Amino acid sequence: MQTANDAMPAWLVCDGILSKARDELLSQAIRTMYEQVERKRLSLEGEPLSVNESTSQHEKDMYFLEQLLQERERMEKRFAEYIEGASIGEKDRARIDELQQFLLALKQISLLYTYSGVCDAWLVDAEKGLRETEPAALLASTAALGAPERKDVLAYLASSRELEGEGIFTDQEKGIIKKALGLCEEPTRAHP
Repeated sequence: MQTANDAMPAWLVCDGILSKARDELLSQAIRTMYEQVERKRLSLEGEPLSVNESTSQHEKDMYFLEQLLQERERMEKRFAEYIEGASIGEKDRARIDELQQFLLALKQISLLYTYSGVCDAWLVDAEKGLRETEPAALLASTAALGAPERKDVLAYLASSRELEGEGIFTDQEKGIIKKALGLCEEPTRAHP
């Protein structure tokens, strides 16, 4: 029995998987950023320099996301100093807990943004794999070109409950991702 992907070139199947991953990881980073705004842990101020009526919400989201990531190191240092110097009163404990929650979210935003960028660069390599006929083998071989980040992305895509809950990938695509991850891990098992 022939599936839809059997008729499609492997590079095109991988292109679809990596495009979905890139877009969804970026969307997750933006959603996490806005969750922090809703919890009043973060305030978004300013506007992109090129703001006009045609500026899309996505452009504004990217502006805020990039600003946040540029300030990440400074905020982490400042909050770490605050946490270190805070007295251990009940009010301070609640504030420290909020700061720690924000720092965790900030790390998650940064990781998702990075993973999205990894997928974007990975697309270029996957699209060059015109001779490969097996999508999982193509994902695995091109993952090796950007190791270890691409392998980390594969592991995340294979295990993310949020991606699973959103139904981003078809069952067949999930199978390809998991098989590619297994292929990436084979040499590691052979040489402990």
